[in-house]
Amino acid sequence: MALTYVRAVGSALAEGALTAAWVAAGELPVRPRRLARAGAIASVVSIGLAAGVRNAASTAAPATTTAHALAGADAPADDAAPADDAAPDGGAAPDGDMADDRPEPMDPRRLAVTLVLGGLSIGMLVSRRHLEKRWLARLEANGHEHPHRALALRLGLLSVAATLPGRLRAARDAQRKSVDLDRG
Repeated sequence: MALTYVRAVGSALAEGALTAAWVAAGELPVRPRRLARAGAIASVVSIGLAAGVRNAASTAAPATTTAHALAGADAPADDAAPADDAAPDGGAAPDGDMADDRPEPMDPRRLAVTLVLGGLSIGMLVSRRHLEKRWLARLEANGHEHPHRALALRLGLLSVAATLPGRLRAARDAQRKSVDLDRG
């Protein structure tokens, strides 16, 4: 299922709301705070599982039609697919002991990009936490009545602003890819 602009905006808003709820729960006593945060985690997991099941159901049907299309109109779909115990080239499948289980060596450039992106992610987490502490201290020093709620609003909006451009770009790329597939 292609990512649409509406889903991209919706997921960015949901992430902002989750961030705001998480931060606002910091104002609660320990037990209710933990329950609120556990509820937030449970809701995110349940939404993710529901979306995964929906995507799996929508992609399962085309697989059988593709196998039938590859087999041709005259041949049944069972003849098109090789047996599970046969190799793709028609010979017998290699024994489990004889198969080559060694992993492929990792490309050094890919490893460097992964390390840089990991470092940037950690840096963003640390700087967000620093900013969060600074804003909370300023709100408390100014005598704000509900500093965690005000901080939750700020961080929720910051989360939406940080995630929305990437999600919109992914939706645009998915839309362009589907248009290219339709043309070709």
